[in-house]
Amino acid sequence: MKIGRKYIGILIMGTALTAVPSCTDTWNEHYASEDANTAKETLWETIESRDDMHNFTELLKIAKFYRDENHPAYTINQDGEKEYYTYAKLLDGNNAVTLWAVTDDVLCGEEYEKWKEMAENDGYNFQQQFIGNHMALARRPMTFTGISSEKIRLVNNKLAELNYAESTFSDVKVKEANIGTRNGLLHIIEKPSDFDYNIYEYIKFSNKDYLSKVREYIVKRDTTYFLASSSIEGLPDENGNPTYVDSVYFMGNMNFGRFWYNPTDADGTDAWMNSMKMLNANINVEDSAYIVVIPTDQAWNAAVSQLTPYYSYVNTYPRMDKVKQETGKSTKNLNIFGARKTYTTSDGSAYETTDSLRDVNITMDIVSPMAFNLNEQPQREKGVKWTMEDFLLKGGYRDCEYLLNTLGDTIFNIAKDAQHRGCDLSVLFSGVQQKMSNGYVIEASTWNVPFDVWNRAIDVECYYNDYYKSSATLYAVNTLNNTTAKDWIDKYGRLSQQNYMRCYGTGTSTRPDIVFALQGSKQGSAYVMSGNKYNVKVVMVPRWYEDSRETPIFYKVNTETNPETGKLDTLSIEYQHNLLTFTLNYWTEEQIAKNDYKYSSQQKLEKKDVYWNGEKVDTITVFENIEFPVSYKNLLNTYPTLRIQSQAYSKGKCTCPKSNDPHHSTYFNIDRIILEPVK
Repeated sequence: MKIGRKYIGILIMGTALTAVPSCTDTWNEHYASEDANTAKETLWETIESRDDMHNFTELLKIAKFYRDENHPAYTINQDGEKEYYTYAKLLDGNNAVTLWAVTDDVLCGEEYEKWKEMAENDGYNFQQQFIGNHMALARRPMTFTGISSEKIRLVNNKLAELNYAESTFSDVKVKEANIGTRNGLLHIIEKPSDFDYNIYEYIKFSNKDYLSKVREYIVKRDTTYFLASSSIEGLPDENGNPTYVDSVYFMGNMNFGRFWYNPTDADGTDAWMNSMKMLNANINVEDSAYIVVIPTDQAWNAAVSQLTPYYSYVNTYPRMDKVKQETGKSTKNLNIFGARKTYTTSDGSAYETTDSLRDVNITMDIVSPMAFNLNEQPQREKGVKWTMEDFLLKGGYRDCEYLLNTLGDTIFNIAKDAQHRGCDLSVLFSGVQQKMSNGYVIEASTWNVPFDVWNRAIDVECYYNDYYKSSATLYAVNTLNNTTAKDWIDKYGRLSQQNYMRCYGTGTSTRPDIVFALQGSKQGSAYVMSGNKYNVKVVMVPRWYEDSRETPIFYKVNTETNPETGKLDTLSIEYQHNLLTFTLNYWTEEQIAKNDYKYSSQQKLEKKDVYWNGEKVDTITVFENIEFPVSYKNLLNTYPTLRIQSQAYSKGKCTCPKSNDPHHSTYFNIDRIILEPVK
């Protein structure tokens, strides 16, 4: 496929400069000009003829029009040579535009030399910061009846306020207004309008040495997309492939999305390998309100050192497919080498070693939690949205019980949270504040993402979608009613989602067991990390725990109710206890090499028998300070497991401490499994 040379990129408005016909603007009557039909000179001719605008004129001659930062627009002349579009040519053409220009008394000396050097050597940024910051499509007069001001979009995609009552353009006084030309309007302003980076531009173009790490990470994910649907197709080439005489491109950045999956082959068989979290924030959009905490190189290097022990990967991981694992069938070569070749590490290489896999995941986890959308933060009063002034500059965020980043992570205010979770939000937002056109950047010299965000508890909801394998008969209980059974539930325990998994034997000699995948199911996935210690907790549900409106069928009750309350209470229930064996398992490199992927081939990390009396919903700590030698951070469909097995038999055999108690139970009910990181 042969591609022509027309680009549209970040400059959506700028692209239209070469597409809008002359004098066809009918958006609103106030865009019309009395001089539009009588003026004989173009904007360029009008500017060039003035004795007080030589410097501005010179810049227009030098400045090329850029479709995106890498491609100035041009045509090919009869001699096969490139002829670039300068702004002088554009202002002498058929496009209806408005220009706010400055005279030589304010555009002179060092100011003029600065812009001239940029026009000659850095044309795209000159377009963004100067010419594009003073130009808009269509005729925009500085007089209007009915409103005192409005915001318009400039060629560089920034928003500018036209204050008709004060006769100002972005707070700059207009000295001469509404000079009519054949192809637009000219206004003379007192001084150049200040340019504000948006957050993306600041990271990319400010060229601050101490932000090189985050800049490299963000900019590397710029991507140019060809839009065939918007391009003009020409004759096919000699092989019948389409060619395009007018090709359209779009420049984007993968960080602006939430997730990015990039399998290495057509069928996506490598897509299970790694989840790629992005900012989920359009930090290049002008009419947004973001706060982005960006680490300096000092903070970045410290974060890498801090996180490295938690990302200790092995060369090979099994794909934990339920059916294939239970039958022992191998899947494919599960080696990480070469996976996601197009998703490179910071040095430009693919995953060739476990170190490169670690590098990709650490840097991703440093960047992805750092953006906050102002409009998504909890409101102080219902229906009253935050302003940036009140939230950030005046410190209103300190009154919030929590904040939400753009990935949906909850960051609790430790000063306000009843469970004393989270961090000091002042520390989270500590650093040098820099105002942008779409929010604020906070340059942080330390990486202050709280422990419980980058190292979240692994919270597994023990329901149908979260178990890995089982030899038991499973019954998902979800009939509880929080309203009608409120008193009963408040007394005997509340479940997280008002559902749980019931496990019981399939025969009279069966000791039922079930295996759960230890991958978080709340607030996105959470992953087991190496170099970390966990307390492993299990939320057990009593044998008799069902909706109180019906008589439970699996336990004996005293038919007499409590005379004081008129309800069943703990004294009227004969409990059925459990003795359960808990086993933590993970895969080792040696076991995987045997090409046997059955669950039974996993390595046992820890095993323990636990007796439980079954009185109420209860969180029991099964293991303390458990450390996994292998990290699963950000890996998809591969994880360690927890096996839970009853030691009771249906025929009455029981190894429980109360072996003579007829009310031991082969049934056991599981609500949640929690791996709680030890700080």
